[in-house]
Amino acid sequence: MRLRGLAVIMTKRTEQVVGAISALVLGESIGMPAAIGVDAVEIMGFDRDVKVADDAFLTQCFSAAEMEYCAGDVEKLATRFALKEAALKALGTGIRGIGLRDIEVDTAISGEPQLRLSTDAQAAAAARSIGQLRCSATREAGLALAVVIAGSALNEEENI
Repeated sequence: MRLRGLAVIMTKRTEQVVGAISALVLGESIGMPAAIGVDAVEIMGFDRDVKVADDAFLTQCFSAAEMEYCAGDVEKLATRFALKEAALKALGTGIRGIGLRDIEVDTAISGEPQLRLSTDAQAAAAARSIGQLRCSATREAGLALAVVIAGSALNEEENI
């Protein structure tokens, strides 16, 4: 099934995410996609996990800057968690070798999520010839959904 056909049954926000994915997959971006990572986090379940776990869980997953930005907002935390998991999948590592804190989610002035990689995560990306990561996320129907597309940059200044 074509991605654009699937978008017809989705909400407008989700349609925008699918449109961005299809543009990247079809090569309308800088470089061709090397890998795609997708993750979904049930927000209520994540909230329960956060309440049951101690603060160590949050500090294992999120940097101080991420915690400050989210200010305890479970939807924002769940979305960042989904972005980190999707990035690990796009890098092809899962949680082997690098962890959730090796990927930091920042928010641009425009509201677009951006990923910052630790030295170890950058090495994992380089090992797979990944020069850039692009991401998108949304919250819909009680889920935090994230997509990360890994691709090779055409020029050095665009590398991660």
